Amino acid sequence: MGWTAPRDWTVGEVVTEDMMDTHVKNNLRYLKGLDGVPTIESGLIIDNTGGDEYLQIPSLTTAERDALTPVNGMIIYNETIPEFNKYENAEWKDLGGGVDHGGLDGLADDDHTQYQLKSLLTTQGDMIYATGDSTWVRLAKGTSLQSLRMNSGATAPEWAGVGATLIVAETEVFNAAAPVAWTDLDLSGTIGANTALVLLKIIQNGAVVRTVAFRKNGDTDEFYLASTSIGCALGDTASTNHAVFLVATDSSGVIEWITEGDSQPATIDVMAYIK
Repeated sequence: MGWTAPRDWTVGEVVTEDMMDTHVKNNLRYLKGLDGVPTIESGLIIDNTGGDEYLQIPSLTTAERDALTPVNGMIIYNETIPEFNKYENAEWKDLGGGVDHGGLDGLADDDHTQYQLKSLLTTQGDMIYATGDSTWVRLAKGTSLQSLRMNSGATAPEWAGVGATLIVAETEVFNAAAPVAWTDLDLSGTIGANTALVLLKIIQNGAVVRTVAFRKNGDTDEFYLASTSIGCALGDTASTNHAVFLVATDSSGVIEWITEGDSQPATIDVMAYIK
């Protein structure tokens, strides 16, 4: 039963039971909420001059709350959790339970997302990114002149050097008898398991001049003979000289190499690389 506009009574008229039921009893029941949910059309002010005024929000269990037919703007006290709940955008949310925000200005008690974002930032230059729906993590600041990029799995941002970087290594990666068939040479312990352009130095310690060749792992081209020079991937090396080669690796940091004829002792160093 809804609200009925009160009757404008006139002097001398006979008041009937039906009139009293419609304009007095039923409206009082409406205001009490006995026959539905009363609606205040303008606003509601609770006077605070007495010092003992309060507003009590309905206290429901989670099951009782979920049995409601909710609309945006509903507020209840969830005694199961316990916390205040509000209904917003088709779901019940925490309205706030006295959360201490550490004196952060501008944050309401229900503003947990903003508080979480601010609390993650600990150092000048930090950034925040999402690992899932409403799940945030901190990306610590990078080092000088690094740039922000997406990682190889396309799942998260990361800091990395800008473009290709020349790294000077001068690291020994082989010291034994050179192979006479194409053989893998794993450089990943020095350059990482990644594609790179590597500058190699080889010294053959035998008494006989031997031809040495390098190629990217997986390459099937057969080549064995060229003059010694920087920038080529094969050459002749004498027993008293060393040669320098520029070789591309595969995505795991591996190359292949071979020497012509019988096996000779050899030493290979990684001088520098670009990745």
